[in-house]
Formats: sequence, structure tokens, C-alpha cells
Amino acid sequence: LQGSFIPCFMPVYPGAPQHSTGPKTQTGKQNSSRNATRHGIFAVPQSTELHDNFTDAIINDLNPANAMERQIAQLIAEDHYRLNRIREIEAVIFSTGPDPGTIFLQHAKELERLTLYESRISRNIQRNHDHLKTLQNERKAESVRQLAEAQLLAQLNLSQGYAYHPEHDGFVFSSTEINTAIDRNNRLQTARTLASSLQEPATERAKHSNI
Repeated sequence: LQGSFIPCFMPVYPGAPQHSTGPKTQTGKQNSSRNATRHGIFAVPQSTELHDNFTDAIINDLNPANAMERQIAQLIAEDHYRLNRIREIEAVIFSTGPDPGTIFLQHAKELERLTLYESRISRNIQRNHDHLKTLQNERKAESVRQLAEAQLLAQLNLSQGYAYHPEHDGFVFSSTEINTAIDRNNRLQTARTLASSLQEPATERAKHSNI
């Protein structure tokens, strides 16, 4: 998450070197290369502006409406950013020579690791996306239910000659929103009744024409 990267502080002990001198053995160098690949995916981005523009666009598309939805949307956006970094690293690897087959053999472990990261990140995206959709559907369903209740209570007050104050019943809808919903439902009911009445004569004519 943006702003949530936690630096790792190594313990300092007497006699510890203040600066790393780098790996000395071939195995150490290979491990260093693997770490560089991993950190290239998960490290803090060098261009904060490009990172923020990319993730903000995805978050806006996901349209979160509260803190929890935004948290999940942020996770999704960050993982999409990491997928792009994986593809950039793969492109850099294959740009090191003219023969893709030779390059693949030379960097098989690194490419395999990138594929593993890509698979895990893609699963994270799908899992978080499903979770976000579930939360959004639940929120929308609850909003529809509450608006229906607010309409009924508003119509009750209207029939008794009282003004309705939705905040007294704990609703977040304004009186204008409730009245607009009531008007829309009334017009829809009128339209459905009209459509049904127009279909009946057509059905009767069709029956007579088939006799």
C-alpha cells in the first residue's frame, strides 16, 4: 500500500561492518541476483508520481465508497502495479541478447521465479476483487432496503399529514432523495399498468387470428 512500506532495520552489533561489501562466492552472487529480482518487484517505486497516477486510476475505476472498500481497492491497484513491474523485468532480461532461447536457459531460475510471483499476485488480485464485489453488493443491497423503508415511512407520514424527517429514523437519505424515489416508483407502476393494458388487446387479436 502507498505509504505502508515498512523498512527493515538490521541489528547493529559490536564490530559489525557499516557497509556491505557484497557477495564473494558464486552462490552468494546468484542469491544476490535473485534478491534483486524480488526487490525489483516489491520495492518502493522510484517514481512516486507514476506509481500514484497508476494506482489512483484503478482505485477510481473500482469506485470504493468507504474505508474498507478503499483498502481492498488499494491492494488490487498495488498488485496490478507489481504485475507491470514483472513484465518490465522480463523485458529487460530478454533484451540482454539476440537469442531468446539462450537467454531463457541462462536466466531460467529468474524467469521461473517471476512466473511464480506473477501467478501469486494474479490470484491475490482475483481474491481481493471478489471480496470487494461482495462488500459492494452487500452495501448496495442494504442501501436499497433502507431506501424502501424510508419511502414507506415517508408515505405514512404524508397520509397522516406530517412532515417526514428521515434522520430521525437513522437514514442518511435526504427528503429530496426519498421523494424522488417515491415519484419514480409511482411513474414506473403507472408505466407497467399501461404496458399491460396495451398488451391485452394485442393478445386477444392474436388469439382470434389463429382461429
